[in-house]
Amino acid sequence: MECHHVLPLHVAGEGRTKLSDLALICANCHRMIHRHAPWPTPGELRASIERKHADDRRAAAALTRPRWAADDQVPKPVS
Repeated sequence: MECHHVLPLHVAGEGRTKLSDLALICANCHRMIHRHAPWPTPGELRASIERKHADDRRAAAALTRPRWAADDQVPKPVS
């Protein structure tokens, strides 16, 4: 676990840091937050990851669905 300043120190300026100014997050998420500015909040990062996972699940379902299911057509029995 790493401690992340929710309000960046360069924005907050000098002063005391309160517990409400900090978030405990895993090292991987901390690096993802600091990857590109403007930095997302931990909640925004979580929402982004959840959207990505939902997109991945939809794509995987489309790949594994039978071709006729994609067109809503029932295959005709072979006689």
